[in-house]
Amino acid sequence: MIQLSESTLDRLIVHKVGNKVTDMTLVISQKEIANFDEALSGMLMHFFFTPFKGDAYFNFSHPTDIALNEVFTYCAKIFDDDASFFPMSEAIARHLYEMSDHPNIKEGELYIALVKNIIVESEVCDAIGIFKSENKETFLKVSQGAEGLDLGSESGININKLDKGCLIFNTEREDGFKVCAIDNTNRNSEAVYWKEAFLRIKPREDSYYQTRGYMEVCKGFVKEVFNSENDVDRADQVVMLNKTAEFFKKNEVFKEEVFEEEVMQQPEIIEAFKEYKDKYQTVNQVALKEEFSIATDVAKKMQKVFKSVIKLDKNFHIYIHGDRELVDKGYDDEKGMKFYKLFYNDES
Repeated sequence: MIQLSESTLDRLIVHKVGNKVTDMTLVISQKEIANFDEALSGMLMHFFFTPFKGDAYFNFSHPTDIALNEVFTYCAKIFDDDASFFPMSEAIARHLYEMSDHPNIKEGELYIALVKNIIVESEVCDAIGIFKSENKETFLKVSQGAEGLDLGSESGININKLDKGCLIFNTEREDGFKVCAIDNTNRNSEAVYWKEAFLRIKPREDSYYQTRGYMEVCKGFVKEVFNSENDVDRADQVVMLNKTAEFFKKNEVFKEEVFEEEVMQQPEIIEAFKEYKDKYQTVNQVALKEEFSIATDVAKKMQKVFKSVIKLDKNFHIYIHGDRELVDKGYDDEKGMKFYKLFYNDES
């Protein structure tokens, strides 16, 4: 959780970064934005920070030495001496320009800000914001003329739609700083340039990371292994997903052994799950612990994708929330159709 009640926008500069492949230029500003009033500061803080709503954090990374991560090093120098803000902002802009080597990457304004006294996860620290706006919108402009109102248009930036952003908090330096990052414009192949090529960040291995990762494994296991190809009824799949969601909902701490006993139960299912989990970690390069604190917000969000519904043609939906023994499945030879039989006491 990020809180801005006591924070101030201390320094700000704007550069323009084009596309290196298509010969769009890099424009380095020769001065910082100065003397912005309270109203402008408020709009900028809204523009910069509103998109960061989740609790997903990252760390800067590098395969050999974190000091070789350019953005990490530039930000560390600013935190150590904010007199280096201007030259380091130029270095950040030049680095982004070098990484803008896909023809679909758009040019845009690059805002680099130094913000004081941000509260993140109950810790007060300074932060560096790196933001890029790529898309312009057309706005109507009404002005007073000699004989009445005139109407025109202007192209500008919507302060409610940040395209790309990154917040670097001056904490956890030894792990690569605590970082937030978003990319709201590119979610396909060229999108890797912002988070992977430019920032080089990896998920922070905290409760958010562990909870989301483990629930993703459970969802994948039910979809890819615990399925009809292995003689598992759809009803049994739904029950497995319900049990998983309920386990994460009712517990504060995840313990793998307890989870297997309560949710998986059968030895052959537990063994198949362990094999799937090991493969998942290798393929996706994630490290999931056997015990961790459960992030309740993540568990709640993930429950929405754990669908507890069986769709029968276009006629019926069956929602299963409890006892699997009250649902029976069969085949009617006379009608040549499958059926579900449901047992219950009360109807409402």
